[in-house]
Amino acid sequence: MLAKEIEIISPLEPAEVLANLRERGKEWRESSVPEDLRKLKVGRLCITVSDLKFDLRWSGNVSPFFNPVCSGTLEPTQNGTRITARFGRDLRTVMPYFLLVGILVVQVVAIEPRPIPVLVLAIFFIIFAFMAVGKSKVGPLRARLIDVITTAAQPPVANPAVRMMSTNGP
Repeated sequence: MLAKEIEIISPLEPAEVLANLRERGKEWRESSVPEDLRKLKVGRLCITVSDLKFDLRWSGNVSPFFNPVCSGTLEPTQNGTRITARFGRDLRTVMPYFLLVGILVVQVVAIEPRPIPVLVLAIFFIIFAFMAVGKSKVGPLRARLIDVITTAAQPPVANPAVRMMSTNGP
């Protein structure tokens, strides 16, 4: 089972972590999404920042049942920042499905309780339940969100391939 909450300690100040998150969001354009996430129909990474809080979610044609949403908070500490991130589903995208099932239940069972429509509704509800609890695709999407946060929490690393060149001779 995957953890619902993670905590990361960063040596960076909260403003630096948020700037890094924004920068990471720009890197995850549709053209740069890795092949394993393209198979899951991920388009790009959406990052929303407000004060010391952030939300991360994948956009594209990803099923709302499998698409995790990461909501996080930044807490300044003496040595940097404590990042707490929680994972869940975006209820705004899943709610229309629940409303559709509710309307069908009322229509089929309350108005005209015949056996065939009730059986079809039961089959639909079983398929819907399996879709709602299925977690096979959540792991890779969540893992990449954790990678984004972890990378944003780290100070930039100087590129050893780039060296200063002297113009004063050898």
